[in-house]
Amino acid sequence: MQKQQLQTTQVLYIEDQPINSALVEHILRDSGYGFIGAYTGAIGIEQSKQAIPNVILVDMQLPDMNSIDVVSQIRSHDITRNIPIVAIATHAYDVDRSQHLRIGCDGYLSKPIHRGELLNMINMFVRGHATAIVNS
Repeated sequence: MQKQQLQTTQVLYIEDQPINSALVEHILRDSGYGFIGAYTGAIGIEQSKQAIPNVILVDMQLPDMNSIDVVSQIRSHDITRNIPIVAIATHAYDVDRSQHLRIGCDGYLSKPIHRGELLNMINMFVRGHATAIVNS
């Protein structure tokens, strides 16, 4: 993928922890992707409709909304319905990875986030080669 094409690729990360958001922002910007951050589920839903990103990353433990509701509301709008959504969860929260896929996510990554896994997943969704991906 060419650098110019990557720069037009926008990734929205809905994450309430600034350190996690900053890490992902650094990885994405360093790799040529655009980054949009949202610190609450409500802001993330609005950002998804305004910015129309290519991929959405959603932390599964948000303070203001249940993550299932966040994914459901993003999926309920025509403009955001088909945007790939990747669940981001801690190992402690990782009771059933397939649950994230059942609620409408297209992929799953566990924390701590690893650069290679994050970029591989985003690249596959941007190129249209991915459906229901779970990292190991």
